[in-house]
Amino acid sequence: MRKILFRILIVIFLFNISFSLSDYYKKVYTLKINKTELFTAVNASDKQQNELNKIFAKYQKKAEEVANQPFSYTKKVSSLNSIRTSRKEDVYKVLSHDQIKKYNAFMNEKRLEFEERNNKIADIITSLNLTHDQKAGILRYENEFQRNIDDLIEQNPANDDFTDQYNNLKRARNDKIAGLLSEDQLTVIQDRKFFQ
Repeated sequence: MRKILFRILIVIFLFNISFSLSDYYKKVYTLKINKTELFTAVNASDKQQNELNKIFAKYQKKAEEVANQPFSYTKKVSSLNSIRTSRKEDVYKVLSHDQIKKYNAFMNEKRLEFEERNNKIADIITSLNLTHDQKAGILRYENEFQRNIDDLIEQNPANDDFTDQYNNLKRARNDKIAGLLSEDQLTVIQDRKFFQ
C-alpha cells in the first residue's frame, strides 16, 4: 500500500513539475508597430504624435516590467492584456472618432499579419522535428538577436541606417540558426521560403 501511495505521489509531483515548466516556457508575444506608419494611417497631427509617443513610452515600460517578471504565462498574458486595454483607452482620448476607426483598422491589420506569420512559423517548427539542443540554440540566437535590436533602437539611427542594420542582424541570426539544422530541415525551410 505504501509503495502504491508513494508511486502516485511521485507521478503527481512529476506531472506538476512538467506542467509548470511547460507553462513557464510558453513565450508571450507582443506586437510591435512602426509608429511612423501608425501616425500616417491615422493622419495624426504633431501634437497628437507627441502625446501618443508619451503614451506608448509609458505603456512600453510597463509591458517590459511585466515581461521581465518571473510570472506564469497566464499571469503575464493577463497583465499585458490589462496594460493594452489601459493604453488603448489613453490613445482613444487623443484621437478623434474617425482617427479611432483608422487606428483600429490599422492595429487589426497588423495583428492579423502577425498571427499569420506566427502560424506559419509554428507549422514549420512542427514539421522540422527539432532536437532539444537545436531548440536551445535557436532560442539563444533569437534572444541575442532581440538584445541587438534593443541596442539598435537605443542608438536611434536614421530610418535607412536602422533598416540596413536590422537586416544585417536578421541575416546573421538566420545564418546561425541554419548552421544548427540538418540538410533535411534546411530543405523544409527553403521550400517554404522561411528565411526570405
